[in-house]
Amino acid sequence: MSVSIGSIVREYVAQNGRGCPSYVLLAQGFKTKDIKDAIAFGVIESGRGKEGGLFPAGEKPAAQSSDPTLKGRMVTILRALKNGETVDMGEVDSILSDYDAECARRSESKRASA
Repeated sequence: MSVSIGSIVREYVAQNGRGCPSYVLLAQGFKTKDIKDAIAFGVIESGRGKEGGLFPAGEKPAAQSSDPTLKGRMVTILRALKNGETVDMGEVDSILSDYDAECARRSESKRASA
């Protein structure tokens, strides 16, 4: 390929202020093995959670905060329900709203990179 994985990841991170999803590289014609090899050879590194995605090697940001994740908040509600506890419906509404917003952001990001 004439364009390197590292340069695509660097450009994506610079333009979007977040980690590059692997589907961006796959859409450019790279294979999953190419991405894994780039990680193994230290060209790029991957992050999970709030700092998720691919970053140029050595440039993955530190964890932003220790705030509960959306997934963690959902699990807390599910555990409370399983244990027969009363749950705060305001928190349920907040989780659903945050989830819908996250899905919309991801969908928009995929459309923008396609």
